[in-house]
Amino acid sequence: IHLMLAVREEVELLREQIRDLQEKNQQLERENSVVVVTSLTS
Repeated sequence: IHLMLAVREEVELLREQIRDLQEKNQQLERENSVVVVTSLTS
């Protein structure tokens, strides 16, 4: 039972990390598209 609890906590931490990384990735993709558009128009 103890092992299951530890695994569950680890999974929850990984889910949070995935959410954070997905948000960061979306932000970087938006910034990247701005850079691409800016470089094409200059």
